[in-house]
Amino acid sequence: MGKVYPQSSGMSTHRLLKVILVLVALVVAVALLTGGYESLASLFRSGNEEQSEPLPEGLLVLSVAAKSPDASTAWIFPAKYDFGKSTFDYVPADKLAASPEGFNLAYQHIFSGNGQYVVFVGATDIENVSSFSEIPMQIYRADVSNTQTEEEFTDRLLNAEIITEGTGVVKQNPSVSNLGEVLYVSRTSGDPRSLFSSEAEQWSIHYVSQDGREEELAKGVSPKWVGDDQFIFLKNDGLYLYSLATGEERNIWGMRGTATIGMSLDVSDDYQYVAWTAPGAGAVYIFRAFNWGIGTLTLSGTISAPAVSSTFSPDNRFLAVEAIVPGEVQGELQVLIGYYNIETFREVASPFVLATVDTNQTRLSDWRP
Repeated sequence: MGKVYPQSSGMSTHRLLKVILVLVALVVAVALLTGGYESLASLFRSGNEEQSEPLPEGLLVLSVAAKSPDASTAWIFPAKYDFGKSTFDYVPADKLAASPEGFNLAYQHIFSGNGQYVVFVGATDIENVSSFSEIPMQIYRADVSNTQTEEEFTDRLLNAEIITEGTGVVKQNPSVSNLGEVLYVSRTSGDPRSLFSSEAEQWSIHYVSQDGREEELAKGVSPKWVGDDQFIFLKNDGLYLYSLATGEERNIWGMRGTATIGMSLDVSDDYQYVAWTAPGAGAVYIFRAFNWGIGTLTLSGTISAPAVSSTFSPDNRFLAVEAIVPGEVQGELQVLIGYYNIETFREVASPFVLATVDTNQTRLSDWRP
């Protein structure tokens, strides 16, 4: 059985604590006071425009955490990068219908492979929370099929259906199938300093059917659909395949060490490739799937980078990789997003940089046509 080196430590142990302090302190983004969300474009800087081969057109979906003057996280903004127009813009997907003018949270927007559904983590009216357990973090689902304009699409997101309930539970890593069925992970809030460095099996994987029925299926993190009735996920000892038809889970790729919530998976829209991002190992492992019926995988290659997240292009030819690298100012870090051919594992275009952002909160979510 194959082995993957896991990360030696998870994401920053202060990540969640910083968010809590931000919410309690009611820190409002400087961008809102000095030009609105449009000023987010100033965070973006492209590298050399020359490239060895053309990239597919599409939209790179991100959650961008801008910094306030005191270097704390001001807020997390849903954003997109348009390859065709080379523009980086805020998306008003956090103006949720339940509280359009409220202090809301909306991030980790993930599309189904066929583009008909979107799921995300959200919360409304959280300016008055006094503790993390009071944050009403929920999973939202929107049917965006047959939308004709960007305004219509955004309106569907703002009026998304809340498919979970309850407080005092952290909900992360949503994933939606082509049928609209949802997976996500949860854990009782606990100590925020250890939450996002915790072992995979300290989290629970939940399933929500199209009609709203919910059940806990397994222990693990980063569930990703590989068909209408199967998904992969990470447990402490490696990569697993779960069958909804049988209710069975099976290890299909082992690893050395222990998987944590800091690791992540992505699956190409045609279900033929898997990207396993392991921050502590400084690598993204690319697998080729030959038969999901029996869970046959082969390790195609490795991209060496201090990566924290990755996502496949809509045509299943490229992988966008988010890495955390030293910034121009000594002691500071910045986000670097590069693009790799998944057959050659070579970078195919100059990366772009997101400067003056919180590198613990800024993450890639998806890449759409």
